[in-house]
Amino acid sequence: MALFRGFRRHLRFPLIRIDDRLIHGQIVLGWAEPLHIRRLVLAHDGIAQDDNLREAIAATVPTQFDFSVLTIEDTIAAVNDHKLSKRLMVVTESPGSVMAMWEQGAGINSINIGGLHYRDDRIELLPYVFLSPGELNQITELVKSGVDVYCQDLPNSPLSPWNKLLEKL
Repeated sequence: MALFRGFRRHLRFPLIRIDDRLIHGQIVLGWAEPLHIRRLVLAHDGIAQDDNLREAIAATVPTQFDFSVLTIEDTIAAVNDHKLSKRLMVVTESPGSVMAMWEQGAGINSINIGGLHYRDDRIELLPYVFLSPGELNQITELVKSGVDVYCQDLPNSPLSPWNKLLEKL
C-alpha cells in the first residue's frame, strides 16, 4: 500500500512515538486513524496527575479511541499487557520518557521519533527532529540494546532509520 511506503517492516505494536507536541491533529488524523489504533495513551507523569489538564487533553481526542493519560509506570503495564498492546499507540514527549519506560521493563521493540523541535541545546537531524547531546546518547543506548529507532512524521512520509541519520553527524 503506497500510504505506508517503507513503513510496514518498522510497524510494530505497541507503536511508541516521541513527539514534544503530545496529542495533536497529526497524531490523531495522520497516525491513529489510518493505522486503526484502538487505544491511544499519552505517557506523561505531570499531566496524568493534573485532573484539569488531563481532562482538557482528553476532550480533544475523538471518542472512537480509547484514550487515557497515564504515568510512565502505568504506561509500562499497558505496553506489557499483550491484550491491550495489539493496537496501542503511546505518545510521549521525550527520549528520556522512553528511556525510563525501557529501563523499568517496558517491552519496547521500536520507537518512532516524530517531532522534537528546535531548542538552543539541540542539533538538527531532520527538519522536524532536533536532539540534545543527552537525548542522542539515550537514543543510541536504546539502539545498542536492540530497539529499532526511526524518524517519520507521517506514515506516508519517507522513513529515516536511525543509523542513516547518525551518518550525517
